[in-house]
Amino acid sequence: MPKISKNNLWLKIIAFFILLPNISTIKAAGLDQAFSNAKDAATTTYNTSLSVEAVVSDVISTVLALIGVLFVVLMISAGFQWMTAAGNETKIDKALSIIKTSFIGLIIVIAAYAITYFVTTTFSSQLRN
Repeated sequence: MPKISKNNLWLKIIAFFILLPNISTIKAAGLDQAFSNAKDAATTTYNTSLSVEAVVSDVISTVLALIGVLFVVLMISAGFQWMTAAGNETKIDKALSIIKTSFIGLIIVIAAYAITYFVTTTFSSQLRN
């Protein structure tokens, strides 16, 4: 049986008292009330009108967010590979190649976003006039 150190025990006690009010609040409000509050917040927060501009904007934002996450994952992966290469030139070259291609891809995505933004704002302003 593993021993419990004083630091570990204090950490568990502090975490218990931090989480205890949150658990009691959830139980007091009730799960149905929590779902009702979440539904009300979602319906008042988001505009439910489905215009073409709104849908395209949401799709572009989602794709850019996913590409941003992919870029960060590739950078972390390449950095980890470079740090654990232990002087092996082939692993270092592969990591540098991943970093370079990731940056090139990010630049292409940013340029595509800039072009899309320019075109949509130009056409939407011309359509309104």
